[in-house]
Formats: sequence, structure tokens, C-alpha cells
Amino acid sequence: MRMTGGEAVVRSLSAHGVDTVFGIPGTHNLGIY
Repeated sequence: MRMTGGEAVVRSLSAHGVDTVFGIPGTHNLGIY
């Protein structure tokens, strides 16, 4: 199964129990959402 880099980040953070992520306005992090 293929996934994007953003999906890999979300899965990794979720697997480590992270439930809150803060973004940095103006940067290219749209793939995470």
C-alpha cells in the first residue's frame, strides 16, 4: 500500500500517542492535514 509522506507522519505520530499537533502558519505543511 502506497502512502504520502504526510500520511506516514500522521501514522507515526498517532502510533506514538500524539493527539495534538501545532502548525506553523505560512509553511508548506498542508499534506499533513
